[in-house]
Amino acid sequence: MLHRRGPVCQGRIYQRVIEPVDAEQRTRMLAFDENETHIVCPWHGYEFSLKTGRHPGSSTHRLRAAKLEIVDGEVRVVL
Repeated sequence: MLHRRGPVCQGRIYQRVIEPVDAEQRTRMLAFDENETHIVCPWHGYEFSLKTGRHPGSSTHRLRAAKLEIVDGEVRVVL
């Protein structure tokens, strides 16, 4: 199991980390993808897309969707 049910809700949210490759197929440094936001598990460091819940390295690994609602301007998880 990739995620192991850690507290991903306590993870940091930031732009997806990418590793650009130059013309000679060498990596230069890490960068952020401004088009995709991820949440990162504080236990394992695994990244998951906030839009899809999927791990960027494996389309079969994903977080379970949660039902949300907005009440008086606050986002709440429906249990």
